[in-house]
Parts: sequence; structure tokens; C-alpha cells
Amino acid sequence: MVKKKFGGEKVGVADILAEPKAAPASTGPAWAKGAGAAGIAAGPLQAAAVRGAPARPGAPGVVGAWARGGPQGLAATATSLNAAAKFAPAARPKPIGAAASRPTLGLKRDLGLAAPVFDSEAFPEAEKLKTAKEITEEKAQAAASAAFPAVENAGEALAALCKAAGVAATEASLTDALNWLLRSGVPEAPSSVARDRVLRAGSLLIEDKASRAAEITAVLEAYFAEKQKSGKSSAKVLEADGLFDAKLFGTVALHVADGAKRSAIRERLVRRLLKPTTTDVVQRAVADALVPLLTKEDEGEQSGAAEKVSQTCLQELGASQESVRRGAALGVAAAAQAGASTLRKSIIDSVKADVSTEGKTSAGKRQGALICLAELATSLGRAFEPYALAFLPLLLQSCADEKKEVYTAGFAAAQKVVSQVSVNCLKMMVKPVLEGICSKQWRAQLAAIQLFGTIVSELGESAPKRMAMILPQAVPPLCEAASSPRSELRDAVKSVLEKVGVTIAHRDVAVLAPQLIAALVDPSEKPIVKALDALLSAVYTTAIDAAACALICPVVERALRQGDAEAQQKAASFARGLVLHAGESEELSPFFAVLRPPLEALLSHPNPGVRDAAAQAIGALVGEGAAASSSDLLARLDAQQDGAEIEGTAQGIAAAMASVSEETRAEMLAELLRQDIPKHGRLGRLCVFAHLPKSLAGSAEGAQTVAETLPAMSVALSDSDEAIRDMARRGLGATVDAAKHPELVAAVAANLVDALRADDMRARVAAAELVMAFLPNRALTADVTSRSDLVAATVMAQADQNAEVRRVCDRVWRAATDGRAGTPGKQLQELRPHLVERISNDLQSGDVERARASGRAAAQLHDRLEASGGLIDPLSLGIREALSSDDTDAQISGCAGLAEILKAPKCHKGVLDKPDLSAALRGILLSEHLEACTAAAKCAVAAPPTFVSDPFVSELCESSYALDSDQMCGLQALVRADGAGTVLKLVIERAAASGPSEGQTSCLVAAAAAPAGALRQVVSSVADACVQAGVSDADAAGSVAKAWAAGLDVEGTQEFLSALVSRIECGQAEPHSQVAARLVGDILGAASVPPAHVDELLDALLPGALLSADGHGACAETFASSLQALVQACGASQLAEEYPPRILAALAPAAPGQPMEDSAVCVATFEALVPVLQNGITGATHRKASVESLALLARRVGATTLQGHAMKLAGPLVRALGEKSADPELQELVLRVLSVLIERAGASLRALKAALVTAFAKALDGPGPVQIAAGRACAALAGMEPKVVVKTLGKPPLKPANLEALATVLKALGPDGRKDVEEEVKAVLDSAKAASDDAVQSAASQVAAIFGG
Repeated sequence: MVKKKFGGEKVGVADILAEPKAAPASTGPAWAKGAGAAGIAAGPLQAAAVRGAPARPGAPGVVGAWARGGPQGLAATATSLNAAAKFAPAARPKPIGAAASRPTLGLKRDLGLAAPVFDSEAFPEAEKLKTAKEITEEKAQAAASAAFPAVENAGEALAALCKAAGVAATEASLTDALNWLLRSGVPEAPSSVARDRVLRAGSLLIEDKASRAAEITAVLEAYFAEKQKSGKSSAKVLEADGLFDAKLFGTVALHVADGAKRSAIRERLVRRLLKPTTTDVVQRAVADALVPLLTKEDEGEQSGAAEKVSQTCLQELGASQESVRRGAALGVAAAAQAGASTLRKSIIDSVKADVSTEGKTSAGKRQGALICLAELATSLGRAFEPYALAFLPLLLQSCADEKKEVYTAGFAAAQKVVSQVSVNCLKMMVKPVLEGICSKQWRAQLAAIQLFGTIVSELGESAPKRMAMILPQAVPPLCEAASSPRSELRDAVKSVLEKVGVTIAHRDVAVLAPQLIAALVDPSEKPIVKALDALLSAVYTTAIDAAACALICPVVERALRQGDAEAQQKAASFARGLVLHAGESEELSPFFAVLRPPLEALLSHPNPGVRDAAAQAIGALVGEGAAASSSDLLARLDAQQDGAEIEGTAQGIAAAMASVSEETRAEMLAELLRQDIPKHGRLGRLCVFAHLPKSLAGSAEGAQTVAETLPAMSVALSDSDEAIRDMARRGLGATVDAAKHPELVAAVAANLVDALRADDMRARVAAAELVMAFLPNRALTADVTSRSDLVAATVMAQADQNAEVRRVCDRVWRAATDGRAGTPGKQLQELRPHLVERISNDLQSGDVERARASGRAAAQLHDRLEASGGLIDPLSLGIREALSSDDTDAQISGCAGLAEILKAPKCHKGVLDKPDLSAALRGILLSEHLEACTAAAKCAVAAPPTFVSDPFVSELCESSYALDSDQMCGLQALVRADGAGTVLKLVIERAAASGPSEGQTSCLVAAAAAPAGALRQVVSSVADACVQAGVSDADAAGSVAKAWAAGLDVEGTQEFLSALVSRIECGQAEPHSQVAARLVGDILGAASVPPAHVDELLDALLPGALLSADGHGACAETFASSLQALVQACGASQLAEEYPPRILAALAPAAPGQPMEDSAVCVATFEALVPVLQNGITGATHRKASVESLALLARRVGATTLQGHAMKLAGPLVRALGEKSADPELQELVLRVLSVLIERAGASLRALKAALVTAFAKALDGPGPVQIAAGRACAALAGMEPKVVVKTLGKPPLKPANLEALATVLKALGPDGRKDVEEEVKAVLDSAKAASDDAVQSAASQVAAIFGG
């Protein structure tokens, strides 16, 4: 498809080359008709004339369209080729019927019509060669145009135009002046400048002659009509025509009163704007003309006109020709400039949607929209700012488009948008531009970099502080872009950095700018090192400003990240100097923030020098408040780090603490001293403490800070983790080495003194080694008091329980005495006052472990100083003050220390001759505080018995009254502290000697607090004492027994029980036996585990429990209570598995020949044995023994008691009787027991009568002995329910066993009872008469005989 010139419609080439159609008669020149009928009527070359046929009838005399579009137009060329020639050679007709003849020799064969000739007449529209005269005239016109002056008003314009046209400058010369402008002035102008001067003159003239707008319009229309008619139009002429439309028609339209005429001119301008052949110059001129024209429209039409133009042009933004898209963009911009704000928003939204389209097919639309954006930014100016920021990301994205025309248009639009906005808007554009610099698409990066260059240029002049704030964020991505392999990016970055360098006002840095830029754009290491050396060697006479830091800090940062160890160390050192030189400059803080991450990364560098330099730099950053905070550094301590990282972080914090204010340092120290942190956090904090002395120990304030870390390190010496212990040891060693300030020296000495008394042996060893390293310190030598305290603590540590501690302390003592006046012994005597004071303080300190250690040391030192009087005498005052203190903790620690002293026999003499100490101990023994009482008891036990124990025990045992709580507590503490049992034996002896009393009983109860092993040694003696005491006071003896049972272990309790059982005379109602039995019960009741020797206990308790309730009731009750305690302790079910035969054996002797009432058992015995026997009946073993024992027991217990238990006893018996697999012998025994129960407690069994009758009747089917026992049971039951029994036995079919049982029942009922069942018996006998069984008849005769008798 091709588009015809000026016509507007599209025409297919195939249609152009096809056979021509009949064309209508021409009504005018082709210029006036656009494409015209001539072009449409043009046909192919294979016309009839070519074939020798005459011309088409009625064919008009048309010409081609070449001139209309110039030689470039395909449509024009096609129509020209298809146009009919103005002449044709005459055809040579062939004779009719003549045959074809061969040509004669020398003649050519007739080939038909001759080829057409294409000459100037055939193509009149083709431009002909100009004559010399025409050329001369053109030159003259060109000269006139070139000489045309610049005019400022309409008068000058008219004069200049008339002069160029060769006419007088009058009002009547307006037409001549315009005609010269149209035909010669503009078309023949040798340059665009001359052309513009001529056009300006025309515009001024038209504006001045607005009243003659109709005349001017006619001149313009006549010109265009002539041009259309002539068909001659070169590119230059076409451009001139477009400018005429824009400049002249556009100016005329502003003064046309007719709205329709004005609208027609506007439409003419829009068509010219969107014409594909319209040049850019013309399009811009047309767009400029549209703005005032649209503004000139009536108020009611203005918005409508602008909206119409915008809609037309918006549709053409996606046209296939770029020139059309560009014209449409200019039209949209013009409409937006002239339209209302609502129209602008609508236009912006539409353009934004077009920019956001995707796909290759939409590339033209994207390009058109981007061109439109650029024109909108240009035309709207500041009014476009509200939309500029939102469009910037889209523009940068468009710069990365794959289509060249799109990314070219996007870049141009971005540049235009940025150049049009204000400084404030530029500030807001920085962020998206920086994001664009970080884009992964290089074209977007390139555009963003170049845009940033524009921003730098603008902000550098108008807002340098704002530029200084954005450079720290911008330079790093710029430097990264500089390492790109694309030269375009590198060159763009270099250009931007050079712009930054231009803004540097610092003289000392400005000369270094080329080297700094080279280091940033060159990724190799050499330029970095060169720039870094230049920075280090420069002399800075003034403070460095933000612009200088914009280039300096990235170079330093790159050296920190990419350099070798030497370069990194240099860079870190320079960074520290830069921060210190800059001070607290808020303007430079963003630049320093860039340095912080690489400096923190270097804290884990394997090179100690690099770590130290980085730490010092970070310390400077924190100290000056420049881009780093102490909390960030401290937070690193709590993160998982390796050794190098911990070291670097610790160095950084230490350096920071040396730089910050006292308030900040205190806050940091408080964070470092926290305890609620994990292990790796503690390790990091201890590492900080190890670096602090180097940074802080030189000043008084720093020394105080270091001193506050000492307790934390001392505690860490006892940590379970070896790494923490080692780090604490290292930190204390660094403090020892750096301690020069008097306050720190005193603090270190006091801390080591405390560490020598630590609970952990490893901490004490480390402390002794640190003392060895601290002794040569001159500052310590000058501090006599601190040194004496430290040496005294070492001497005391020579008595440590750990051999390694003693060994190291011996070395320290030798080092302390070497080179000093006097022998070691003499020096030790000189230290005696310090030692006494120290030990006395420890004894009163309330710290038990410290007091014990001091006690051991006192004992050893007493031996070492024996030749000079020892240590106990001067120390006794301190001991007395500790024991007599109102502070309970001091009493406890004093007792603990004195106990250690008393363990040394050589110290006894010095203590025993001081009764005030004994009295003080006895006072503590009787105190209300348990811990103090216990400590005094331990001290008393350590001393010889005559010092405290013997007089104290004797006094208590001889008392006639029960011990009070304090006395009880003291005696208990005393026997508890005596592991050897010496005091316990003393208590037993004194209690036995004093006779029964409340004091004796209380002492025995208190003695039960002794260790179980000691109690077992005297258990037999205690058993005797308890039995003897129980004769007079059984309750008191019971309390003693319970107390001892609670204090003894399991084996000891068994021994105690055995000892008591051995005091029981079996079956004898004797007081000692009764007491022993009661004590056994008390122990069993308090026992937590079953006794071991149950058989022994049963053998001892059963005879006493089975004593006659009438004659020996109290004794039997005592044994029965103990028996119940045994059953409860062991469990009835457990006893039933093994011991029913033993119970039967105990019950059986009382049965033969002795009346039941004479051997009646007490209720308690019955209640103790019944659960065991019941479990035995339902168990698997010893059922017979259990039933037989129950039968014996039921006969010997009182009727009232039996009635209360009858139902409970009968249930298991009935169930056992009804078992299918029951042993006949067991059944017989069960029936005997049931008979006893019915005889003695029948009234209580009425609820079971039906079950009993049924069970008995069923038992009659058993063997003979069972039948006899069942008959007796029925007889016993008949005493309660005779009729029921008789009816049950007489139920058909009659059985001999039933009738025999009936006879037994009738005998038992007697004459009076038989009268009650007379009818029932007769009925049975009547039934028996009909029986055929002889056995039945025989049994029935027995019944009849008894019944009749």
C-alpha cells in the first residue's frame, strides 16, 4: 500500500497497475483535487495504443502525478507511468487476408508497433531545466531574501517587503508585498535565518492589517490555488508552504471574525501538522500557531476545540510514520497548553497509558507518547512538575526499550523533563534516578547517569547543600557503574564525576580531583593506591567540605573494600583522620556513613594492624557522632562471630569508648556489664574489657571505667566455659600490665585479693598467677597498703585446699620476699597485723566460704608463727566479735571459721582457755536461727567435748522439764553435726543415767536427728531406753520411737523393730512386753516401707493379740493395735498370700476343750485379722487355712462384733461355696463357717437368706461330708426361716440328701418349731409316698418318724 501525496487516502499498487477504469471528465487541475481523477484514471502500460489499438473512446487528456509528490513518491511514479501519452505513432494496417511473409534479405522482420517515446511532452509535470534568465531571476530573488532586514514593527515590515518586491510602500502595496513573500521571499531564502526574517515581517504586517483579514486570506488562497494548479513543488517549496500555513494563516485566523472560517483554518493547520511529508520545522511552527488559535476560540468553544485537537492527535500517536507521530505529539502539547487543567490531566493519563504499553507492535505508540511527553514538558513548563516525578520511572524504563526509536525518544523525553522542572522537583527526582543508576539494563543506567549529571549541574549551582546530601547515596552506584564493560556507561560516569569535581571549592582537594576520579572510574587497584597516597600526602589547610568528601570518601571506601592489607590499613587510618578533622559536621555524616560498613567488615580482618586501624576509625566515627552509633557496635557483640570478628569488634568498641563523652561511655559500660546475655555475647564483652586498658587506662576517668570492669572479669574466671575463662584471664592481664594510675592500681589489687578467695579453683590459680605478674609493678610498690593486702591474701591462699593454688602462691610469696629486707619469717611477722585484720574481717563478713578459708589459713599461720606467739591470741578478739555479733550471718561465718581453726589440734590450747568463746557458742546453739545453730554445732563438734558438747548435753538431759524449741534445735544441730556419733552416745548415756523424765525423753527425741549411720550404732540402747521410759510414760516412749524411726534408714528401722521384738515375751501380759508391742506399732504406723521380717513380727504380736479380752483386755488391745499397723504397713492382700497358716496356728491352740467365752478375742484383733482372711478366701493359696481361721475367729469374737461384720464375711463365703471347681473339703469348711455365722449373727444375714438357701440346697448335691455340713447349715438357717428352708428342701423331684437334711432341720427345730412347718412337712411326705425310689422312701420314713415323734 502507498499513500498518495496530498490526497490522504491509501492506494494499492496492484490497483494502480491494473486496467484503467473510465474516468469522469476533468473539472479542474489535479492540485485542487488532491490525488485527483487523473491519478485514479491512470492505467497500465499495456494500453490499447501499445497493442496498436486506437485510444480509449472519451479518454480525457490527463497527466501524471509526478509533480505533485516529487520524484520520491511511489504513487506519483505509478500514475505517471500509467498516464496516457499525448501522441501515438500511426499503426500500419495489415492487408486483410494477407499471410505473413518472410522479410527479404537485408530487411528486418516487422515487429509490430514501435516502442513509445517518453519525452517532456509525455510528462509535462516533470520539472524542466531552467533557462539562464530564470536562473538569474532566482539569484536576484535569493539575494533580495538574503538582504532582507530584521524588522521590529509593521511599518518596517511593509517597507522591507515592498522594497524587496520593487513596489512603493503604500497601503495599496499589501498584496504585492505578500505575493513577493509567498512566491520569492520565503521560497528563495538562502538560509533559515533569512527565511525567518521574511516570515516575521509577514506576520507583523498581517497583525497590523487585521482589518484587511479577508483581503489577506484571499491572497493566501490564491497562492495555494496557483500552486495546486501548477503542480510544481520541490521540498523547499513544500516546507515554505507549510510555514505559510503556520505563520500567515495562523496569524490571519486570530483576526478572522467568522468562527467557521477560523475553525476551517484550525483544521487546515491540524491536517498540515499530521501530514507525513511535513518537516519538523513546519510541525513546530504549526504547533506554535495552534496555541494562540485555540486560546482565541470563544469561551464556549475553547475547551471543545482543544479537546477535539487533543483527541485527533492522541489517536495519531501510534501512526506508522514517525513524522506523523511527532506532529501528533506537538498537537497534543499545544492542546494541553491551551486547554483547561482537566483536559491536561486527561491527556497525561492517556499518554501515560501509551507509554506503558508493551510489545513490539506497540513500539510506535510508545515512541509517540514519549515524544509527546517531551513536548508537554516543554510547552507546560512548571505546570508539568506535578506529573514529572510520576513519569520519571517510566521514562527510565523506556530508555531500556529494545526498540531504538523508543529508547532514543525516552532518553530525549527524560532529559527534557528534568531540564524543565524546578530545583525542588529535582530534589525529589534524585531517588528514582538513583534507582535507575542501579538498574540491570545498561541503557536505563546510562539515561539515569546522564540525568543525574543534569541534576548535579543544577543543584551544584542552586542547592549545594542538598547536592552534598545526595552524593553519598549516588557516588557508590556511580562507581559500580564505572566498572561496567560498556564504554558508554564509563564515559557517562566520568562525566558526572567531573561535574562533581567542578563543584569542589576546597583548594587542597580540588587539585586531587583528577586522581580521585581516575580511581573511581578505573576498577584496577593501581589508581586507588595512587589516589590514596595522594590523599595521605596532601596538606589540608581548611576543613573538608561535602563536595570534597563526595570524591574522597568513595575512594577511601573502595580502598577499604578492594585494596590489599597495606592499602586497607592506610585507608582506615585516613578515615580516622578525616573524621577527627571534620568534627561533628552534620553535612559530612552521610559520607562517613558510607565508610562505616567496610570499616566494620575490616574488624574481622586476619591482619591485626588492619583490625586496629579499622577499630580506631570506627571509634572516631562513634566518638564524633559521625554516621555510627555505639548501640550498633554493641549489637555486634551479641551476634555469632569468629575469633577475628570478636577481636575487631572489641577493638572498635574500646576505641569508641575512648572517644565518646562520659555519659555515653557510662551507657556503653552498663550495656557491657549486662549478665542476661548468651555465651558468645559474654565472650565479646570480655574481649572489649581486654582492649579497654590500652585505650582508657591513662586517664583518671578511663581508669575508673576500667576498674568497673574488674568484677565482671573476676567472675568470668570461674565460668564453666574455657574460652570465657581464658578471655577473662587475658583481660585481667591487660589491666595488670596497663595499671599505672593509683586508683586503678588499688582497684586491681583489691580485685585480685577477692579473686584469691573465689570458689572455683581455676579462678584462684589464675588470680595467683596475676598477682605474680602484678608484683613488679612500680605503681603497686608505691602503694604500700595495696601491696601489703595483696601479699597477705597470697599468704592466706598458701593454706588453700587445692595443691595447684598452694604451689602458685608459694612462688608468689618467694617473689614477694626476694630482694626485700629481712628473712621470710620476719616479713611474715611484719604482715601479722594485716593477717589478723584480714582474718577477723573474713570471720565477720557473713561469707561462710571466705570464713572457712580464713580459718584454715589462721590455723596454718598459727603454726608458722608459733615461735613468735602464734596467731590465735591476737585473733581471739575478732573471733569473739564475730560470735557475739548481732548479725546472724556474721555469727554463722564466725562459727565456720572457728570450726576450721579447731580442726588443728595445735590451736586447741589457744581456744579452750577462753570460756567466753564457749559461752558464745552455747548462746548461738540456743538461738532461734537454724543456720546459726547448725554452724555453732559444727564448731562445737570440732572442739574437744569438754569445750561445749559435754556440759551442754548434761545440762539438757538432767532437766526435769521438756526441752523448749531452742534447746531442742540446739541439741538436734549438735547430734546432726557429729558424724562420728560421739555426741549421740553422750546423749544416750546421760539420758539413761538421769532416769525417766521429760528432759530425758526430749533429749532422746532430739537425738534422733543424728545421721542414720550413727543412729544404727546405738539402736539397741535406744530400744531399751524407750521400753524403760514407756513403762512410766508410754506416749513419751512412742514419740521417741517414732522420731528414731523417722531418722533411721530402712535397715536401721528393721534393726530397731527387731530390738523391740526381742523385748516382747510372747503371750505374756507383761508391762515391758506391752510397751515394746506398742512401740512396734508406733514404728510400723510411721514407716514408709513394709517391714522386712513379717513372720517375726506376727509371731511376736499374734499371741498377745489373741489374749483373752476379758482378762487381759488392755494388753490385747495394745498388741491388736500393733497388729493392725502391721496389716496396714504390709497390706492385707500381701499377708494373705503367705501368712494364713501362721494365723491358724496361733488360733488353734485355744480351741480344744476350752470354752469359747473363756478365750474370746478383742475386737481390734478381730478387725485386724478379718481383712487378711477375707483376702485369703478369695485368693489362690491358703484358702482352707483362711476359712478355718475365720471359723475359729468367728467363734471367739463377741456376738455384737460378729453381727457387725456378718454380711461382709458371708459374701465371700457364699461365692466360694458356689464355685463350680470348689474343693469339697473347702466347701465343707465354708459351710461350717456359715453355720457359725448364722447361729451367732443370723439376724444380720436376713438379706442373704435366699442366696444362702439356694447355696445350701446346691451343696446337698455334693459328696457325703459336704451333704452333712449342708444339712447342719440348713438346720442353722431354719432357726430364722423354717418354712423357706422346708419348702426348698421339699421341692420336687425329691432327693434323699434333701430329705435327710430335712430330718436334720426338724430335729434342730424341736417340737415347738416343728408345729410352724407342719403343713409344709406333710406336703413333702405326701410327695414322698408317690416316689418309687427306695432311698427317697427310706429318707422320707426318717422325716416322718421325727415329725411324728
